[in-house]
Order: sequence, then structure tokens, then C-alpha cells
Amino acid sequence: MFLITLFFCVTRRVSGQSETNALPKLLPPDEKMPPTFWEQHETAILAGILILILPATAVVWKMLHPGPRPVLPPADAAREALSKFRKEPEDGQALSEISRVLRRYAAQTFDFPPGEFTTGEFCRCLERSEQVPPQLARVHSDFLRACDERKFSPAVSSTPLHAADRALEIVALTEKEIRELQRAGKPT
Repeated sequence: MFLITLFFCVTRRVSGQSETNALPKLLPPDEKMPPTFWEQHETAILAGILILILPATAVVWKMLHPGPRPVLPPADAAREALSKFRKEPEDGQALSEISRVLRRYAAQTFDFPPGEFTTGEFCRCLERSEQVPPQLARVHSDFLRACDERKFSPAVSSTPLHAADRALEIVALTEKEIRELQRAGKPT
């Protein structure tokens, strides 16, 4: 009997639970969420950013990297460098720089091998070169030796050398000689 009572109790509880396990009535589903601003305008935003950033980047790049400087012909570069020394006092430093400018000009004009030469070595290169007329080599050599004498002489000379003006005259004379040789058909 005990078993029958227990059976009824258990079955009654199980049958009572079936009523409470029923799902509640659900509300109808919400509408879909609308797309966000980014999702709606992603392509236009990216295109706008590129349109603004690319030209700005190009301008900044151009400002920071102006490109190669134009290469001046040797005569123009020598004239520009020598003109700075026309009104300066002719001390050892100025004479060294003036002779260096004239050597660089001659070396570039007559295709001398690269390197730093003493005045004696440079004068020998001028004299041995087939491209340099002998009178022009002599003018260059005399001027470079005169600059060396002034630079290294312990005595101070009272007469100015006018080295910058003389170097400019030598450049002009060299250019004239080169044009005449080219007209004559001789290689320079």
C-alpha cells in the first residue's frame, strides 16, 4: 500500500509539472537593426580620406625632397665661387680657396683624373695634357705658383695679387680658348 501511495504522489507531481514547463508566449521579434553610419558610408569615407591625404602627402614629400640641384657648367660654378672672394682680403685661406676653385675648374674642364694634387703635380698634369694648349697651361701654372708663393711666404707683400679677379680672367681666357679650339675642330 505504501507503494501505491508513493506511486500516486510521484505521478501527480510529474503530471503537475507538465503544466508549469510550458513555454511562455513570446513577443514578436524586433525589426532588424539599421546599419551603422560606418557601414552605410564606408566607401565614401575611405575615398574622402585618400583624396585629402594623398595630395597633402605629395606636397610634404616635395617640400622635404626638392630633387637634385641643377648641375652648373664648370665655368659658371667657378665664376660663382670666385666672385665671393673679390672683396675679401687676400689672406692664406682666401688664396687657398681661390686656387682650389681654379684647379677644380681646370680638372673638370680638361677631364683630369680625380684626386687632390699639389701645385707642382697639377702644373705637370696641365703641361702633359694634350687638351690644354701650352700658353693656357703656362697661365694656369704661373697663377697657381704665385698663389702658393703668397700663401707660404713669411714676408707680407704690399702689392695685392687680386687673385679672385685674375682667376676670373683665367676662366674667361680658358673658355675663349676652348671655343676657338672647337671652331678649329680640335678636341678639348
